[in-house]
Amino acid sequence: MERNVLLLVFFFSGFASLVYQVAWQRLLTLYWGVGSVSTTIIVSVYMLGLGAGALIGGLCAEKFSNRIRFYFYIELAIGLFGVISLPFLQLLAAQTAGAGTWLSFLVIFLFLCVPTMLMGITLPVLIKIFTGIRRDFIHVISYLYFINTIGAAAGCLTASFVFITLFGLDRAVYIAAAINCVLALMIAALSARPQAARQEQPPDVSGHNIPGAEEFLGRAGLFLVFVSGFLAIGYEIIWFRLMSILTKASAYNFSSSLGVYLAGIALGSYGMKFYLDKRPALNRRHLFFGIQAAVALSVWASVFVFYLTLQTPLRILTEISFTSNLHPPLDLLPLDTSSLSWLSRTLVNGFYVGDFILWPMYFIFVPALFIGASFPLIAFLCSGKPGHEASVVARVYFFNILGNVLGGIVTGFVFLPFLGTERTLALFIAAGMLLGGWSLLPRSLRLGLMPKGALIAGVLFCMFLFFPARGDLYRQVFRVGTSMITGDIRQEEEFFEEGVEGVVYAQGSAWRLINFIDGVGHGWRPALHFYHKTIEAVSHTRQQEKVLVIGYGTGTTPEVLLDMPSVRNITLVEINRTLMKNITKIDFFREMLTNPRLKLVIDDARRFLLGSKERYDLVLMDPLHATTVYSNNLHSAEFFELIRQHLAPEGVLLIWSNEYQIIPRTLHEVFPFVRLYGSFCLASVSPLRLDVTLKESLLAMYPDDVQNEIRRFEQIQEGDSAGNLVGDQAYIREKFGKLPVNRDYRPRTEYYLRKVYDRLFNAVENR
Repeated sequence: MERNVLLLVFFFSGFASLVYQVAWQRLLTLYWGVGSVSTTIIVSVYMLGLGAGALIGGLCAEKFSNRIRFYFYIELAIGLFGVISLPFLQLLAAQTAGAGTWLSFLVIFLFLCVPTMLMGITLPVLIKIFTGIRRDFIHVISYLYFINTIGAAAGCLTASFVFITLFGLDRAVYIAAAINCVLALMIAALSARPQAARQEQPPDVSGHNIPGAEEFLGRAGLFLVFVSGFLAIGYEIIWFRLMSILTKASAYNFSSSLGVYLAGIALGSYGMKFYLDKRPALNRRHLFFGIQAAVALSVWASVFVFYLTLQTPLRILTEISFTSNLHPPLDLLPLDTSSLSWLSRTLVNGFYVGDFILWPMYFIFVPALFIGASFPLIAFLCSGKPGHEASVVARVYFFNILGNVLGGIVTGFVFLPFLGTERTLALFIAAGMLLGGWSLLPRSLRLGLMPKGALIAGVLFCMFLFFPARGDLYRQVFRVGTSMITGDIRQEEEFFEEGVEGVVYAQGSAWRLINFIDGVGHGWRPALHFYHKTIEAVSHTRQQEKVLVIGYGTGTTPEVLLDMPSVRNITLVEINRTLMKNITKIDFFREMLTNPRLKLVIDDARRFLLGSKERYDLVLMDPLHATTVYSNNLHSAEFFELIRQHLAPEGVLLIWSNEYQIIPRTLHEVFPFVRLYGSFCLASVSPLRLDVTLKESLLAMYPDDVQNEIRRFEQIQEGDSAGNLVGDQAYIREKFGKLPVNRDYRPRTEYYLRKVYDRLFNAVENR
């Protein structure tokens, strides 16, 4: 009874922890930015808190006699912090939102240090409790790590797909807090039982619970833990980067990839218990090194086979994923595959609906199984005399997280920008193969140092002989994907850049260009519809001296503004430094960005405005798609209120959007005057009046054929180029007045699956 209750508690403790992580990480970006530095700080502080908590938990578990009661206090404290976390966050944000890097680090640390340390304490405490019930250390850690991590995987998926989608970020946090409080009550009831306070039996000294002399790694094991943690997080970052291109950078893509990763780790840990039960005489030290080679080999095989399929008819799978912007799709109707056989149609359409899970399963799941299997194994190999299991697990967990943190920083800020994905993968795979090969070869072949090194080098050379060179993997993906979109443009010049912020790819030239950021189209040329939007916005302003542009794309908006003599000062805020590095490989854009009237700021737009007091006559936004992860930071009512504070009294906001209901409704929540066009909106605190004379003078700057094309967009009613006037604020109130509003805590368009759930629920209800 006691054992089963604790297992249930530990499952839901992991569940709640990942709900917190998904929600808190998302909330922290509201005030301190979504740039690479900000997100790295958030993740690093979160993980370091877990590691430090594990060390504390190891010490406490060895000293406290009633560990179940101690565990009760930990779960209760986590729940209580969850309850107060949102008011505490708002208090910190009121004083420091938009602060610099070091102050942001300090504030994020203040917010996350207590709950993450408390979460980190739980594993070593439970390990100590269970080793008092069952002596087999590796069995206990395998099983407990499985229970907690599979709960974390479930919490990660449920947080995004259910809690945040249906209830919002704040309620997701409160649900997690409620779970912790219920768990605390369950533990309290358990600790009140007489047998719960009993002392554990004396430690087992028979020897089967500790590694043999030929297996024991000692302090060297902690270094190996650090290295394996470094490699594991490095692989994870690369997987997420590849997933963002194939299944786009949506909130659901992140959760599905992380959920598959955690599920693989959990099942790998659990499988290790059964594997060793059937092989009690197996040398576990050599097994650990063999697993490191298996991780490397499985990563190499998945990438290499995928790269080969891009040259075969199987590339249709990449084409399907690349050409769809929503994963999972908002419309569950199947693709038009009438030319295929029944079986092919079924498989293709099934892939279309489920690729957001299928791609992570292909790339991530098998390596994650091996990564998960290695954790209980290395913890066992680092253990010394029995009776100190909790402190051993704490040290192993801490060094694993230390490797994770440093691996994330070095991979994201050094390896990927300077080596690229392919060479970074080659480096990681080589490290894994060397770890495994160097240990295993002495058992299988009696070779000297030089022959052994030559054999390993030969195997690595054969593996990488046909491995894609730097940039080739992504270039081939983009070529396959864009072949369905751009036709003959794929034969033109390519511009590719991989940096800290992700992967940027463009085809063409300054006058015929298509641009992608992490697989999502962000601008193309010629783009005369942006001429129309910019001229329309300027024609509704009284003054145009000071303009703020959010998002560069392919530069059409600042290009048009620079053609206007009345625009004297343009501030361009673009978050993606890699985009700007890639686009300036073309002379036209490099010259545009050196114009003295234009000031380029590389920053998160929300963070920039939180730290600025400037006011603008006109703000033009070409932001992320409304379904992209973190997009709600630029589409919420709170952000539009921030824009309003930075507009001159008669200033105007233009925002392009690929969502035409909730975003106009949200705009009108903040601005009394709104005009809705086919693919963009204008908003102001003053009545919007078109200055026809000004508009005609702006159009007169261009040749007649260009003028005619610009005017033509006023008649287009569908698509990203739609420029027809749909209605004003009265129309928005009538048509969309009952729709929900995007708010910081209620990201309706970013977490878009609520529309699918409502549709499915209504369909079932109407049957």
